Amino acid sequence: MTPLEEILELYKQALKLEDVPEYEDIDIETLDYDVFKNIKPKEIKEIKIPEEGDIIEIFPSPDGLEMIFLVFRKYRNGYVELLPMSKFWELATPEDVLIDFEGETYIVETDLGIDVPEENFSKRFGNRKVFLLGKLTPQQIKEIEDVYEGRKKGIGKMWGGPKEEFKTLESRRYFSLFTQMIEEEEKLLELSAFFERHKKYALAAAGEEKTWGEKEGIRWFYDSEEKILILAPEENLVGKRKRILLEAEGDRVVLFEGELPEKIELPLENYSHSILERSLRVEDV
Repeated sequence: MTPLEEILELYKQALKLEDVPEYEDIDIETLDYDVFKNIKPKEIKEIKIPEEGDIIEIFPSPDGLEMIFLVFRKYRNGYVELLPMSKFWELATPEDVLIDFEGETYIVETDLGIDVPEENFSKRFGNRKVFLLGKLTPQQIKEIEDVYEGRKKGIGKMWGGPKEEFKTLESRRYFSLFTQMIEEEEKLLELSAFFERHKKYALAAAGEEKTWGEKEGIRWFYDSEEKILILAPEENLVGKRKRILLEAEGDRVVLFEGELPEKIELPLENYSHSILERSLRVEDV
Protein backbone atom coordinates (compact mmCIF):
# COMPACT_ATOMS: atom_id res chain seq x y z
CA MET A 1 0.00 0.00 0.00
CA THR A 2 1.42 3.38 -1.03
CA PRO A 3 1.58 6.32 1.42
CA LEU A 4 -1.33 8.05 -0.33
CA GLU A 5 -3.41 4.86 -0.17
CA GLU A 6 -2.67 4.63 3.57
CA ILE A 7 -3.86 8.22 4.08
CA LEU A 8 -6.99 7.53 2.03
CA GLU A 9 -7.70 4.51 4.24
CA LEU A 10 -7.36 6.69 7.35
CA TYR A 11 -9.82 9.13 5.79
CA LYS A 12 -12.32 6.33 5.14
CA GLN A 13 -12.00 5.07 8.70
CA ALA A 14 -12.60 8.57 10.04
CA LEU A 15 -15.76 8.86 7.92
CA LYS A 16 -17.16 5.67 9.41
CA LEU A 17 -15.81 6.18 12.93
CA GLU A 18 -14.04 2.82 12.66
CA ASP A 19 -11.13 1.66 14.82
CA VAL A 20 -11.37 4.64 17.16
CA PRO A 21 -8.73 4.05 19.89
CA GLU A 22 -9.90 3.92 23.47
CA TYR A 23 -8.51 6.47 25.90
CA GLU A 24 -6.32 5.15 28.70
CA ASP A 25 -7.41 5.81 32.27
CA ILE A 26 -5.69 8.83 33.86
CA ASP A 27 -4.86 9.07 37.54
CA ILE A 28 -6.17 12.55 38.33
CA GLU A 29 -4.10 12.72 41.51
CA THR A 30 -0.91 12.89 39.42
CA LEU A 31 -2.04 15.92 37.38
CA ASP A 32 -0.23 19.20 38.02
CA TYR A 33 -3.02 21.78 37.91
CA ASP A 34 -0.53 24.67 37.98
CA VAL A 35 0.23 23.78 34.36
CA PHE A 36 -3.33 24.76 33.37
CA LYS A 37 -4.11 27.75 35.56
CA ASN A 38 -2.87 30.33 33.04
CA ILE A 39 -4.56 28.70 30.04
CA LYS A 40 -7.77 30.39 28.96
CA PRO A 41 -10.33 28.40 26.95
CA LYS A 42 -10.73 29.49 23.35
CA GLU A 43 -13.91 31.45 22.77
CA ILE A 44 -16.17 29.80 20.21
CA LYS A 45 -19.43 31.51 19.32
CA GLU A 46 -22.38 30.67 17.15
CA ILE A 47 -22.67 32.63 13.94
CA LYS A 48 -25.82 34.25 12.57
CA ILE A 49 -24.57 36.51 9.79
CA PRO A 50 -21.62 35.08 7.83
CA GLU A 51 -18.93 37.36 6.45
CA GLU A 52 -16.43 36.72 3.67
CA GLY A 53 -13.28 35.15 5.06
CA ASP A 54 -15.00 33.53 8.05
CA ILE A 55 -14.08 29.96 8.94
CA ILE A 56 -17.13 28.12 10.27
CA GLU A 57 -17.87 24.66 11.57
CA ILE A 58 -21.19 22.84 11.26
CA PHE A 59 -21.68 20.74 14.39
CA PRO A 60 -22.39 17.93 14.88
CA SER A 61 -21.11 16.57 11.58
CA PRO A 62 -23.40 14.11 9.75
CA ASP A 63 -20.48 11.64 9.70
CA GLY A 64 -17.29 10.99 11.63
CA LEU A 65 -15.33 13.96 10.25
CA GLU A 66 -15.53 17.61 11.20
CA MET A 67 -17.28 19.85 8.67
CA ILE A 68 -15.36 23.12 8.30
CA PHE A 69 -15.98 25.72 5.60
CA LEU A 70 -14.59 29.00 4.36
CA VAL A 71 -17.24 31.65 3.72
CA PHE A 72 -15.80 32.54 0.32
CA ARG A 73 -18.24 34.95 -1.27
CA LYS A 74 -21.53 36.70 -0.61
CA TYR A 75 -23.57 37.30 -3.75
CA ARG A 76 -26.14 39.97 -4.54
CA ASN A 77 -28.80 37.29 -5.10
CA GLY A 78 -28.79 36.58 -1.36
CA TYR A 79 -26.61 33.48 -1.43
CA VAL A 80 -23.33 32.67 0.29
CA GLU A 81 -20.74 30.36 -1.28
CA LEU A 82 -19.01 27.98 1.11
CA LEU A 83 -15.77 26.16 0.25
CA PRO A 84 -15.05 23.01 2.29
CA MET A 85 -11.78 22.58 4.14
CA SER A 86 -9.98 19.33 4.98
CA LYS A 87 -7.02 18.31 7.11
CA PHE A 88 -6.18 15.54 4.63
CA TRP A 89 -3.92 17.92 2.72
CA GLU A 90 -1.73 15.07 1.43
CA LEU A 91 -4.59 14.13 -0.93
CA ALA A 92 -4.71 17.61 -2.48
CA THR A 93 -5.34 18.11 -6.20
CA PRO A 94 -4.52 21.11 -8.43
CA GLU A 95 -7.89 22.60 -7.33
CA ASP A 96 -6.90 22.79 -3.66
CA VAL A 97 -5.16 25.58 -1.75
CA LEU A 98 -2.89 24.82 1.20
CA ILE A 99 -3.39 27.13 4.19
CA ASP A 100 -2.37 27.33 7.83
CA PHE A 101 -5.18 28.09 10.26
CA GLU A 102 -4.85 28.14 14.03
CA GLY A 103 -1.65 26.10 13.83
CA GLU A 104 -3.25 23.37 11.69
CA THR A 105 -2.70 22.61 8.01
CA TYR A 106 -5.76 22.48 5.77
CA ILE A 107 -6.66 22.47 2.12
CA VAL A 108 -9.47 24.67 0.82
CA GLU A 109 -11.31 22.71 -1.87
CA THR A 110 -12.21 25.29 -4.50
CA ASP A 111 -13.98 22.75 -6.72
CA LEU A 112 -16.57 21.64 -4.14
CA GLY A 113 -18.32 24.89 -3.25
CA ILE A 114 -21.97 24.95 -2.18
CA ASP A 115 -24.37 27.90 -2.18
CA VAL A 116 -26.49 28.59 0.91
CA PRO A 117 -29.12 31.33 1.35
CA GLU A 118 -27.81 34.08 3.64
CA GLU A 119 -31.25 34.69 5.18
CA ASN A 120 -31.62 32.58 8.34
CA PHE A 121 -28.17 31.19 7.55
CA SER A 122 -27.60 29.54 10.92
CA LYS A 123 -30.93 27.69 10.62
CA ARG A 124 -30.22 26.18 7.21
CA PHE A 125 -28.59 23.05 8.61
CA GLY A 126 -31.44 21.58 10.62
CA ASN A 127 -30.71 21.38 14.33
CA ARG A 128 -26.97 21.57 13.85
CA LYS A 129 -25.07 24.55 15.20
CA VAL A 130 -22.85 26.84 13.12
CA PHE A 131 -19.78 28.06 14.99
CA LEU A 132 -17.33 30.80 14.02
CA LEU A 133 -13.78 29.48 14.39
CA GLY A 134 -11.86 32.46 13.05
CA LYS A 135 -11.01 34.33 9.86
CA LEU A 136 -8.49 34.03 7.04
CA THR A 137 -6.15 36.86 6.12
CA PRO A 138 -6.61 38.93 2.93
CA GLN A 139 -3.44 37.31 1.56
CA GLN A 140 -4.88 33.82 2.06
CA ILE A 141 -8.15 34.85 0.43
CA LYS A 142 -6.24 36.25 -2.57
CA GLU A 143 -4.40 32.96 -3.02
CA ILE A 144 -7.67 31.04 -2.90
CA GLU A 145 -9.25 33.42 -5.43
CA ASP A 146 -6.34 32.89 -7.83
CA VAL A 147 -6.88 29.12 -7.82
CA TYR A 148 -10.68 29.44 -7.88
CA GLU A 149 -10.52 31.74 -10.93
CA GLY A 150 -7.96 29.53 -12.69
CA ARG A 151 -5.10 32.05 -12.63
CA LYS A 152 -2.83 29.51 -10.95
CA LYS A 153 -2.71 25.88 -9.90
CA GLY A 154 -3.29 24.69 -6.36
CA ILE A 155 -0.94 22.68 -4.17
CA GLY A 156 -1.68 19.23 -5.64
CA LYS A 157 0.49 18.21 -8.58
CA MET A 158 -1.75 15.53 -10.08
CA TRP A 159 -5.15 13.87 -10.25
CA GLY A 160 -6.07 10.19 -10.28
CA GLY A 161 -5.56 7.25 -7.94
CA PRO A 162 -6.28 7.83 -4.23
CA LYS A 163 -6.76 11.56 -4.83
CA GLU A 164 -9.58 10.96 -7.30
CA GLU A 165 -11.31 8.60 -4.86
CA PHE A 166 -10.83 11.16 -2.07
CA LYS A 167 -12.54 13.83 -4.18
CA THR A 168 -15.41 11.47 -5.01
CA LEU A 169 -16.03 10.77 -1.33
CA GLU A 170 -15.71 14.44 -0.43
CA SER A 171 -18.21 15.45 -3.11
CA ARG A 172 -20.68 12.88 -1.74
CA ARG A 173 -20.31 14.36 1.75
CA TYR A 174 -21.18 17.86 0.66
CA PHE A 175 -23.86 16.82 -1.81
CA SER A 176 -25.49 14.95 1.06
CA LEU A 177 -25.36 18.09 3.22
CA PHE A 178 -26.80 20.17 0.37
CA THR A 179 -29.62 17.63 -0.11
CA GLN A 180 -30.41 17.78 3.61
CA MET A 181 -30.62 21.58 3.37
CA ILE A 182 -33.13 21.30 0.51
CA GLU A 183 -35.19 18.79 2.48
CA GLU A 184 -35.06 21.03 5.53
CA GLU A 185 -36.23 24.01 3.48
CA GLU A 186 -39.13 22.00 2.06
CA LYS A 187 -40.10 20.87 5.57
CA LEU A 188 -40.14 24.46 6.83
CA LEU A 189 -42.30 25.53 3.88
CA GLU A 190 -44.72 22.70 4.65
CA LEU A 191 -44.85 23.79 8.30
CA SER A 192 -45.60 27.39 7.38
CA ALA A 193 -48.25 26.24 4.90
CA PHE A 194 -49.90 24.06 7.57
CA PHE A 195 -50.29 27.05 9.90
CA GLU A 196 -51.70 29.08 7.01
CA ARG A 197 -54.23 26.39 6.08
CA HIS A 198 -55.48 26.14 9.66
CA LYS A 199 -55.30 29.78 10.64
CA LYS A 200 -59.04 29.76 11.42
CA TYR A 201 -58.12 28.21 14.77
CA ALA A 202 -55.68 31.02 15.41
CA LEU A 203 -58.29 33.64 14.50
CA ALA A 204 -60.81 32.00 16.82
CA ALA A 205 -58.36 32.30 19.68
CA ALA A 206 -57.24 35.86 18.93
CA GLY A 207 -55.93 37.61 22.02
CA GLU A 208 -55.42 34.34 23.88
CA GLU A 209 -52.28 33.06 22.16
CA LYS A 210 -49.48 31.99 24.47
CA THR A 211 -45.85 31.61 23.45
CA TRP A 212 -45.39 28.36 25.35
CA GLY A 213 -47.20 25.09 25.91
CA GLU A 214 -46.91 21.34 26.43
CA LYS A 215 -48.55 18.28 24.91
CA GLU A 216 -47.74 14.55 24.81
CA GLY A 217 -44.41 15.05 26.55
CA ILE A 218 -43.27 17.84 24.21
CA ARG A 219 -42.81 21.31 25.66
CA TRP A 220 -42.57 24.24 23.28
CA PHE A 221 -41.63 27.88 23.35
CA TYR A 222 -41.93 30.43 20.56
CA ASP A 223 -39.20 33.07 20.33
CA SER A 224 -41.15 35.91 18.71
CA GLU A 225 -38.03 38.03 18.16
CA GLU A 226 -36.04 35.33 16.36
CA LYS A 227 -39.19 33.76 14.84
CA ILE A 228 -38.15 30.31 16.05
CA LEU A 229 -40.29 27.50 17.45
CA ILE A 230 -38.35 25.53 20.08
CA LEU A 231 -39.48 22.00 20.96
CA ALA A 232 -38.09 20.36 24.11
CA PRO A 233 -38.99 16.69 24.71
CA GLU A 234 -39.28 15.49 28.30
CA GLU A 235 -36.20 13.74 29.66
CA ASN A 236 -37.77 10.27 29.40
CA LEU A 237 -38.31 10.80 25.64
CA VAL A 238 -34.82 12.06 24.77
CA GLY A 239 -32.92 9.46 22.75
CA LYS A 240 -36.03 7.50 21.80
CA ARG A 241 -37.10 7.12 18.18
CA LYS A 242 -40.21 9.20 17.74
CA ARG A 243 -42.06 11.20 15.12
CA ILE A 244 -43.34 14.65 16.10
CA LEU A 245 -46.03 15.94 13.74
CA LEU A 246 -48.97 18.23 13.34
CA GLU A 247 -52.26 16.65 12.28
CA ALA A 248 -55.63 18.27 11.70
CA GLU A 249 -58.57 17.37 9.46
CA GLY A 250 -56.54 14.72 7.64
CA ASP A 251 -53.70 17.19 7.04
CA ARG A 252 -50.25 16.09 8.35
CA VAL A 253 -46.81 17.66 8.48
CA VAL A 254 -43.80 16.02 10.17
CA LEU A 255 -41.71 18.30 12.38
CA PHE A 256 -39.07 15.75 13.38
CA GLU A 257 -38.42 12.03 12.96
CA GLY A 258 -35.67 9.97 14.59
CA GLU A 259 -33.90 9.86 17.95
CA LEU A 260 -35.19 12.83 19.89
CA PRO A 261 -32.56 15.39 20.92
CA GLU A 262 -32.93 17.66 23.93
CA LYS A 263 -34.00 20.57 21.75
CA ILE A 264 -35.40 21.06 18.25
CA GLU A 265 -35.47 24.51 16.63
CA LEU A 266 -37.69 25.36 13.66
CA PRO A 267 -37.93 28.76 11.94
CA LEU A 268 -41.59 29.80 11.87
CA GLU A 269 -43.18 33.12 10.93
CA ASN A 270 -46.88 32.49 11.55
CA TYR A 271 -46.94 30.85 14.98
CA SER A 272 -50.20 29.95 16.68
CA HIS A 273 -50.47 28.37 20.14
CA SER A 274 -53.99 27.15 19.48
CA ILE A 275 -52.95 25.33 16.30
CA LEU A 276 -50.12 23.56 18.12
CA GLU A 277 -52.37 22.67 21.04
CA ARG A 278 -54.97 21.16 18.72
CA SER A 279 -52.71 19.34 16.27
CA LEU A 280 -49.42 18.29 17.94
CA ARG A 281 -48.93 14.49 17.94
CA VAL A 282 -46.11 12.12 18.93
CA GLU A 283 -45.77 8.65 17.36
CA ASP A 284 -43.35 5.76 17.70
CA VAL A 285 -41.04 5.25 14.71
